[in-house]
Amino acid sequence: MSMNKTDRNDARSLAQLVRSGWFKAVHMKSVESQELRTLLGSREFLVNKLRDHENEIRGQLRPFGLKVGQVSTSGFAERIRELVEGRPPAEVMHGGPSRCTGGRHEAAVDAARRTAAGHQE
Repeated sequence: MSMNKTDRNDARSLAQLVRSGWFKAVHMKSVESQELRTLLGSREFLVNKLRDHENEIRGQLRPFGLKVGQVSTSGFAERIRELVEGRPPAEVMHGGPSRCTGGRHEAAVDAARRTAAGHQE
């Protein structure tokens, strides 16, 4: 290794590393692999947000004696509507958001599943 750091000396040092076998090749991931990883990360983000959203709603309803119980993701919005029916303030707070968010989330998860299935073929 040389004492003065210049582009020329760096190039010589790198060439010497390659000749001596100390250089290790780096694997570059394919674009498809990067896209799939991004897609899976986005799906994980959406699933976590949905869980957080559902837990927030459960926590807001519990002080009023309204317990959601164990329901599937697709049945959550319907269960909330059943619980808040006839309670105008609760309907305003939880009727609209659970309908909108649930539909958007389900569409996003379905798209992620279709795309992931396409990458597995």
